[in-house]
Amino acid sequence: MRYSSRFFLYAPFLMFVSLAAAVMIYWWVAATALDKQLDAANGHEIVPGVKMSFAAKRIAGFPFRLDTVLEGLRIEIATTQGPLVWRTEHFASHALNYGRDQVVFEAAGRQEISWRDDDGSLHDFSFVPGWLRASSIALKGKLARFDLDMVEIASPDLGAGRVQFHLRRDPANDALDIAASGDTIRLAPDLQAGFGDTISHLLLVGRLAPAQAFAPLLSGSSDWRRATDDWRKRGGTFIVDRFDIKWNKLAANGHGALALNPSHRLSGTIALGVTGAKGLPLGAIDRPKLATALGALAARDLKGEDGTLSVPLSFNEGIASAGNQPAGYLGPLY
Repeated sequence: MRYSSRFFLYAPFLMFVSLAAAVMIYWWVAATALDKQLDAANGHEIVPGVKMSFAAKRIAGFPFRLDTVLEGLRIEIATTQGPLVWRTEHFASHALNYGRDQVVFEAAGRQEISWRDDDGSLHDFSFVPGWLRASSIALKGKLARFDLDMVEIASPDLGAGRVQFHLRRDPANDALDIAASGDTIRLAPDLQAGFGDTISHLLLVGRLAPAQAFAPLLSGSSDWRRATDDWRKRGGTFIVDRFDIKWNKLAANGHGALALNPSHRLSGTIALGVTGAKGLPLGAIDRPKLATALGALAARDLKGEDGTLSVPLSFNEGIASAGNQPAGYLGPLY
């Protein structure tokens, strides 16, 4: 056999071996770097205002993925009232070694969320999901898209068949597109607010503008409160393109615009079209509630049982009003 023939016989094999070796070495280098990053981040801030800790870790996915498995993960987000804490028994992230900067997240086992309200009282919520997954896409070092999907949330306080949240940096406008939805949301008695025990459908679609104010937050270089205050000072607006809710016999849809005032409280109005408000509770209560306000408006303005009630739901200095009826109080966001 001539040497040229041997070259064409062995060259493809050698190229394959070289490519496989390069892939294995690259994975080992990337996995080693990730392992060191996780050790350094454990118990410390990973971005301003956000701390992460975990009990154990494992890196897998050889040779094309980086799969990170964390046990006993704890995420702590700083807020004005105190830390908001999320704990999960099992957590995993999956990312390819090549291609676009996309990561898929999974959480399993018991999920626990705790926070403090404006009065400093501690609250906690725990649930077990049938499925909890999320994904993120980054472009040029900034978060461009985030999606969250939870199925069959089991909890005595608040359950749901499905909950979704989507955030996208609008490529055509200076805005962040937001969509949130929930189906078959089951409420404990203290959360029913006079409307009943089941929200069969909830949908919110809107835009945060200008998005440029959130650029430091999306790149992981700013605390969320600082970014939100910058957005407020730039005349930031949350444009509600669509709001739909079906809560037992009550149904409502609307649109509007909301902002934050200097005291960090909601201001603005959502124009609602409401059906099924007749018969809501009208009795004396310890503080104004939306159900009572809608019931009073329906009793005064509606002549038929199935008519649509047009209601401006407005927010001003922490006071929520349905038409001219007080409907509740909201504290500052931060």
